Amino acid sequence: MAVCHNFKLQITGKNRKINKCSASITVEASYIMGMVILVMAVLIRTAYFQCQKTVETMRLHYIVECLRSREDKQIKILPHGQAERTLEQVEGYIDTGTWKKEITAGVYEPERILRNMAAFEKNGIQKDQKE
Repeated sequence: MAVCHNFKLQITGKNRKINKCSASITVEASYIMGMVILVMAVLIRTAYFQCQKTVETMRLHYIVECLRSREDKQIKILPHGQAERTLEQVEGYIDTGTWKKEITAGVYEPERILRNMAAFEKNGIQKDQKE
């Protein structure tokens, strides 16, 4: 809120009315606007960093899940890491220098579960027949 003063100035015989405003509040507002712009820039940069981190993490998780259900050994290379399937588990990591994420998941083999269930059922049936 600026305070204005009215002055009458006589130039070449004419009366002119000149409005002058004090600039103290305008300078304070410029400091505040500078701080607001800086805070907004930091918030936007932080949001962009979080978005990129989330996208990279979700990409790693997707690749690890894809490798869990495949039967052959494979290695998938990512821009900042890799995911590799071994016989018993899938391991993936991302290391961008500023943050690191690792995911380890067991191999998904429904065939093994079905074979174990069939073996238990067969073993149970054989025990019932012996008795």
